[in-house]
Amino acid sequence: MFAGIVSIFSITNQMTFYEFGGFRFGRSACLGAACIALSSHAVSAPDPDGLERFELPPLLVTASAMPKNADDYTTLASALTRAEGLESGASNLGESLAALSGVQQTGFAPGAGRPVIRGFSGSRVQILQDGMRVADVSAVSDDHAVTDSAVFARRVEVLRGPSTLLYGGNAIGGVVNVIDETAPLMQATFPASAETAWRYDGGSDGWLGGARATVGNERFVVRATGLRQDFGDYRLPRSYAREEAEEHHEHEDEHSASRLEDSFVERDVLGLGISGFFGNGARISLFGNYTTSLYGVPGHSHPEAEEEHHHDEHEDEAEDRVHIDLQSRRVGAALDLPLDHPFLLRSRVTVNFTDYRHQEFEGIEAGTRFERELFELRNEWTHGAMGLFDGVFGTQLTLDAARAEGDEALTPPTDTAHVGLFWLLDQQSRDGPVRWQHGARLDYQEVLADGDPADYAGWAFSASSGARWHWTEADSLNFQLSLSQRHPSSTELYAEGPHLAMGRYEMGDASFEIETAVGLDLTYRKQLEHLDLTVVGYGYRFFDYLHSQPIGSEMEGLPVFRYHQDDALIGGIEIEATWHLLEGADTRAHVTLGADWVRMTALEDDSALPRNPPARTRVALHLEHKRASADWVIRHVFEQSYIAPFETVTGSYTMLDLVLSWRLQVAAGDGRIFLRGENLTDEVGFSHLTTRKTDKPLPGRNFSAGVYFAF
Repeated sequence: MFAGIVSIFSITNQMTFYEFGGFRFGRSACLGAACIALSSHAVSAPDPDGLERFELPPLLVTASAMPKNADDYTTLASALTRAEGLESGASNLGESLAALSGVQQTGFAPGAGRPVIRGFSGSRVQILQDGMRVADVSAVSDDHAVTDSAVFARRVEVLRGPSTLLYGGNAIGGVVNVIDETAPLMQATFPASAETAWRYDGGSDGWLGGARATVGNERFVVRATGLRQDFGDYRLPRSYAREEAEEHHEHEDEHSASRLEDSFVERDVLGLGISGFFGNGARISLFGNYTTSLYGVPGHSHPEAEEEHHHDEHEDEAEDRVHIDLQSRRVGAALDLPLDHPFLLRSRVTVNFTDYRHQEFEGIEAGTRFERELFELRNEWTHGAMGLFDGVFGTQLTLDAARAEGDEALTPPTDTAHVGLFWLLDQQSRDGPVRWQHGARLDYQEVLADGDPADYAGWAFSASSGARWHWTEADSLNFQLSLSQRHPSSTELYAEGPHLAMGRYEMGDASFEIETAVGLDLTYRKQLEHLDLTVVGYGYRFFDYLHSQPIGSEMEGLPVFRYHQDDALIGGIEIEATWHLLEGADTRAHVTLGADWVRMTALEDDSALPRNPPARTRVALHLEHKRASADWVIRHVFEQSYIAPFETVTGSYTMLDLVLSWRLQVAAGDGRIFLRGENLTDEVGFSHLTTRKTDKPLPGRNFSAGVYFAF
């Protein structure tokens, strides 16, 4: 099942591709979401509708320094293609990935949504762009945006297991790698090619559009990318909007009652990259990205403002609207160099510098300002056989300067230096039923804080060992045993002040120690002619797990939350099954059932840890006939009553989505148009993972339409 391209819910090897414009475009059998991929090993065959059909090898996952098929990983590797991201109707990275098994999102606002993987979030999930760290402040607070999105990326990969140690021992939840390819990775197939994607979103009365142009030859390739997103406040379910209007006597303002205030998002992305290719297989690349975003922060208010609200309900709302103005500049270079050496086969050096800053506003009044500058240097060496194993080892240097000024500057200015050494070993021979993969990483981190707080310095060691046991043609078992250590973040160490977006006063502790986790991950897969089944079970035993909890007092009108360390147990199950009902020459049909469940427990008092993801189930039916396809998806999220003492129960909800799509083929190129309906029953739902959830119901019924075209 996991030998092919990933659909919205799973990886599947039921994949057909169509070539146009220098690219191969196709559909996954799981949900019929359009996929974009490149392959030099496709085998073509005639298709009944006149297009040329390609049978592709298994999905190549590139988040590892040694790209390999998804089926070769000892733990789950999955991916989201560009067309899936476009058709998903998502407005941020977390929302784009939230339909993948085991992945949810913080969902604070359309402009700010970070992936939550198996209950892990923040710094426990590493986000990369083309294998290099993304520098923003999204891990600090849920109302801060991830600067990368899946909207125009070629692919977004989610990787777990030993390979995550290449990028940091703290990535316990996994690594999310956005394959943007601003700088081309391959020589040009044609002298010039272009792609464009557009989408209209009815619920926010907004649009998204982008284009990418590539010109070059066998020696040099230049690529330019542009993206624009402009979404307004999204529409709420009618029943919820009606109740809110009646409660606040807003019959005269139907628009304000039917939309979530401050849920708008605007984003502009520009990218330019150039790559040079040399006869010996070497490549050098230079790239730059510039991102700006203006997005609202719903539910963000001062305690005193809430008290005064009842005195003047008709005060000018423009003066109270809270939003964030973000800018990010990123430049970098990469050198891939094959080596004429019997043991060292290849060297890769990457350097990346990001200048990030954002300004928070309440109306026209400027609030807290965040600045971050990050420099990263990586050197990876791919080596040949050491007995049964080949692998990659390397070093990573990161210099990180963070500053915050204003009323919500929780932490003092900090300068962080991080050095990491890593080594990944992969069994090169596929002979026999068992294949092993091992990884280890050693990290040293030093944090210098301005003012009185004590500086932090410490070592962390992480290791992982996994195997894939394929004992029959149809059955396999993957297991992974891991040891992970994570340095405390600057917020956990030094936080002291009001955090209005979270509705709390936060306090850290500079004496915190390393967080340690021992984990076991088991995956059973069965692949038959008409059935693909995957069952995943995992568990982590944490020592000194870092999280915040209330201490029963208030400061500045807000409840005080203090970070502390506690032993914890986190585990879960993921199940997915796909039945192939019909696999004809031009007609296909299948149904997919999936479910995931997570339980997070603090062992000190046997209570629930905060923001435990709710259990979910989903049923998806895919029908395809020649160029047309239809996908029905029913998503049910169960009530979350296993909650921390300070949380409230979050109710269940069920939503129905529908996607209709049609392949296009004209002389100039090929593409796809689609129509998507979300939450067709206009169900009211709230996300348990969203801070101040009662202020932010999920969007109501929404219709969107889009087109992708390449030539």
